[in-house]
Amino acid sequence: MQSLEQLYQQNTEIIANSLREIQRFQREFESVKARVAVGRSLENLATMMKGSITELQGMVGGEMSQSMQQLRQSAAGSEGQMRATLDLAKEMGSGIQRQQEMRKARGAMLFKEYQAKMGRVQTPPATTGQTPPPERQKIAE
Repeated sequence: MQSLEQLYQQNTEIIANSLREIQRFQREFESVKARVAVGRSLENLATMMKGSITELQGMVGGEMSQSMQQLRQSAAGSEGQMRATLDLAKEMGSGIQRQQEMRKARGAMLFKEYQAKMGRVQTPPATTGQTPPPERQKIAE
């Protein structure tokens, strides 16, 4: 009888230890399941973020290329306007310059006529090394 008691006691301890191990394995399994669930969630989140980033890049890229195209068109139009303005300014400037040259020539001719009438025709003085100050340009109105 006593051996049965010892056998019963051993079996009870073995069963208790086995139950403790089963509970420990169950806790570890639940922990692993939770980690796997978190890992899957993170993986799904990463996939969603990649998709969103790709979509945003497509949207931004499309908007960016559209903006760049508009900027190129605007620059081309502005370049044409600037060229036309510069050409017009050159033309106006050359016309004004021609008028000034004609006025100078007419003024010199009138001055020579005046000198001839007054009988004091003089030869232009030799340059003394000093250059006269530059004349200011007059703008025709």
